[in-house]
Amino acid sequence: MIKRCIEEDRRAQELFYKQCYAKLIGTAFRYANGKEQAVHFFNLGFVNILLNLKQYNQDNPFDFWSKRVLINTILNEIKKEKREQERVRS
Repeated sequence: MIKRCIEEDRRAQELFYKQCYAKLIGTAFRYANGKEQAVHFFNLGFVNILLNLKQYNQDNPFDFWSKRVLINTILNEIKKEKREQERVRS
């Protein structure tokens, strides 16, 4: 399925989204203030997962790699939101 996603097969990407959602939404909830933010974090992370699939080393478990991409995406988004809030306060 990863190969088909890299080739931009939309059906494979949709199925891949559903599989990743089931596995990763709990991680997004740990960092979010609610469902809407968790889904937002997951969607950003999923886009980064898709964009970086070519870099995935199949010698490593996909679940760990995708979770790391998601967490890094979430942390970057939190930092970005914090900077924007501080800018507005200034």
